[in-house]
Amino acid sequence: MEKTAMFLIHGVTKGNNEFSKIKEYLEKKNKNLKVYLPLLPGHEICPITKQTCLQKFWLTTPKDWLDFSEKEFKKVRKKHKKVIVGGISLGGNLAISIASRYKVDGIILIGTPMFLAPVLTIGYYAANIAMFILKKKYRERSGYYHNFPLQKLLSMKLYIDKTRKEVKRVKAPLLIIHSKKDDIALPRSARYIFKNAGSRKKKLIWIPLRHGIDASSKVEAEMISNIVLHFLKKYIE
Repeated sequence: MEKTAMFLIHGVTKGNNEFSKIKEYLEKKNKNLKVYLPLLPGHEICPITKQTCLQKFWLTTPKDWLDFSEKEFKKVRKKHKKVIVGGISLGGNLAISIASRYKVDGIILIGTPMFLAPVLTIGYYAANIAMFILKKKYRERSGYYHNFPLQKLLSMKLYIDKTRKEVKRVKAPLLIIHSKKDDIALPRSARYIFKNAGSRKKKLIWIPLRHGIDASSKVEAEMISNIVLHFLKKYIE
């Protein structure tokens, strides 16, 4: 029996190992599932810091990430009859773009932003880019805020705005997983996606956390995986 493919896109400034625990758990529990974890351009690990290389990250844009994701998705699509796309954080927005343009058999969105909190946290790997504020009055004349290039911030914000319009073109069975306490991707993001997606089959699951979802956490990875497995059994298989 040919395996169903799952194409999971990691979040901005994270690496594809963000989904490694979920991949391991899903493939262990469902032998008919093959999970693919693409690594977005500019998210390579720096050999010295063992974290995402900022120098390379600054050189990429949401368009680069989407072009790459589409290319890798098409490769997977050729190998499998059934392909489910998904992502966490901005990776979910990339999954929305793919699902709005190509045939997919399901879509999984984890902590995907449609609306951002006034203070947006980018990653957890470096204290010197812990926070920046989306309001014009906080922008510094140098073109940076807290060492984060404003052009990069603007491009991500514009891309998120674009995916809000793409949601209605998503027709595949849809699973939304969100934390009610997510202070980055506001919870109303999940409600917006659920209300506006064109999917006939859709499910919104709230995770009882005091923070946003951390897919690299063993406890949260297992929680998410079990929700996904139930979704697959009910809507996909």
